[in-house]
Amino acid sequence: LNDYRTWARKCRSATKFDAETGLSVKLPPYVLHRQLSKAVVTVRSPMSTVVSRFRHDAASNSFFSQDGLMNRKGFLQWCQTIDEKAMKKDSFKRMLMEHGAWDLVQGVPCFSEFIRMTVWYNNLNKLVTGMDVHIIHFEDFSKQLENEVEKLVRFMRVRTVIQPSAVNFHRTEIKYTWFTDEEVPLIGDLIYGCATDKTWALLNNHFQGFLHEAEHW
Repeated sequence: LNDYRTWARKCRSATKFDAETGLSVKLPPYVLHRQLSKAVVTVRSPMSTVVSRFRHDAASNSFFSQDGLMNRKGFLQWCQTIDEKAMKKDSFKRMLMEHGAWDLVQGVPCFSEFIRMTVWYNNLNKLVTGMDVHIIHFEDFSKQLENEVEKLVRFMRVRTVIQPSAVNFHRTEIKYTWFTDEEVPLIGDLIYGCATDKTWALLNNHFQGFLHEAEHW
């Protein structure tokens, strides 16, 4: 993630399904602003995103799914494991030291995931500079689905096949208290410290009311 050129090239790569062979064919990377002029950026609560990754990984891991650890206890064990893996990578440790972020990760479960996510958005905002961008906040789908679908359709200049009112969008998973009230502002400070101004503008509504003393990378 810290290597923007490599990340951007992979982001611009794509595959095409060949109906005759039934195979996926890798295409040359798209040329920005010539083949790509629009982008849809989806934004979700950073906390929900990290928990979603845990639930996805844990669902196929019997250690979590069969031992009653699909909860905060299991989540914290998962966080510890991936953070330890990240800290074994010299490039990750060097990134923390170079940006003086070591103090910011203290007390933050899954700090490596929050950093990875923030750097991903930093790269994305750089990639779509100068493009026509439409931003979708995941949480808005559950609050005002029809309005969000209508705005997306207008942006893409297509017509709807079915009415948004015919689509049900609701959450069904068990809800746990994944992060404590003490951890949320620490997460906000970490993301603020790692984020560019554009990235923070996308994510700051999830941390309203918290003070941020860190400096941007």
